[in-house]
Amino acid sequence: MIRYGILLFICSICVFTQGFAQCFASPGNPVGGTANMGTMQKNSVRIASNFQHSYSDTYFEGHSKYTGPKTVIQNAHYNFMQLLGSYGITDVITLEAEMGYFIQKKLHYKQTGTSVGTNGLSNSVVSLKYNFFQNDDTRFSIVGSIGANIPFSQNMKQANGVVLPLDVQPSTGSFGAVWQTYILKENSFRGERWFYTNRIEYYNPNKENVQFGTALYQSIYYSKHFDFQSWKLHDWTGIIQCKNLIKLPNYKDDAKIKASGGYTFWIIPQINVFVKNTWNISTFISIPIYQYVHDIQLGNRYGWGLQITRDFGLKE
Repeated sequence: MIRYGILLFICSICVFTQGFAQCFASPGNPVGGTANMGTMQKNSVRIASNFQHSYSDTYFEGHSKYTGPKTVIQNAHYNFMQLLGSYGITDVITLEAEMGYFIQKKLHYKQTGTSVGTNGLSNSVVSLKYNFFQNDDTRFSIVGSIGANIPFSQNMKQANGVVLPLDVQPSTGSFGAVWQTYILKENSFRGERWFYTNRIEYYNPNKENVQFGTALYQSIYYSKHFDFQSWKLHDWTGIIQCKNLIKLPNYKDDAKIKASGGYTFWIIPQINVFVKNTWNISTFISIPIYQYVHDIQLGNRYGWGLQITRDFGLKE
C-alpha cells in the first residue's frame, strides 16, 4: 500500500487576535505529519518526521484584503518540526502519537521595525485509530480516531520577566481532544486514490483563561501513482489536496474575541517519492485561494513542507 505514496496534512494558519495584535498561530500543532490514512498492520511501526514553514503578511477584513491603519504586524512566520509514531496493536487498532517543536515563531512589527519571537516544544497528541469498515474487493475503507491533546507546558514563556504575546507562544498551555476520520477509495489497476479526511480539535481554557475556538479541518485528496522505470528514482506519486479550515472564535475570560475565527480554503500540490523500497519522501506547497475572517486579521500567504517516513515490520 505504501508504494502509492503517503499523504501529508499540511501546516495551516488560523489567526488569534487580542484587539488588533494579530496572531498567525494555529491552536496546538500545525496539522501535519499524519502519514498513514488508515490503520497499521499488527506489530508494525511507522516513524515520520516533517518540517513545515508558514509565512503571513496580508491582512483581511471579511474576505477582502485590508490595508488600513490598524495593521500592526509587517509579517509573521514559523518553522516547525514534528515527529509522529504509529504502532499496530492489532490489524484494526493503531496507537498513534505526535509531538512538535517550534524552531522559530516570530512576529515583525510594522511601526517600530522590531520583532518578537520564541521557540520550544508545542503540544503532543496521543490517539487510537480504529478500522470501522474495510472491503478488500472494492478497496474502500473507513477509519476513525480519538485522542487527547496534551501541552508540554502550561506556563507561558517570558522575556525579562514579561510574558511574551500569546501569538508566539509555542504551546496552547491547555488540554483538549482530537477526533479524526479517514475515508479511502482506491483503484489499484489505475494507481489512483481518493481520500476524505477531517480533524476536529477542541481545547479547554488555559491558565490565562484563554480558550481557543474549536477547529475543523477537512480535506479531499486525489493521488496518482507513476512508475518511471528509466529514472533512478522511478516510483513517484502526484497528489492534489483541496483543504478547508473552519475556525470558531476564541474567548478570553469567557468573552468572545471579535477578531478571531474564520474560514480558509487551500489548494496543495504534493509529490511523494518512494526510495529503495524503504523511505517515503514527500513535499508540498500550500496556496490559499479564499480566506474569510471575523473583523480584521492577518491571513496566510503560503506554506511549504518536507516529510520523511519509514515503516518497520510490514508483512510482504
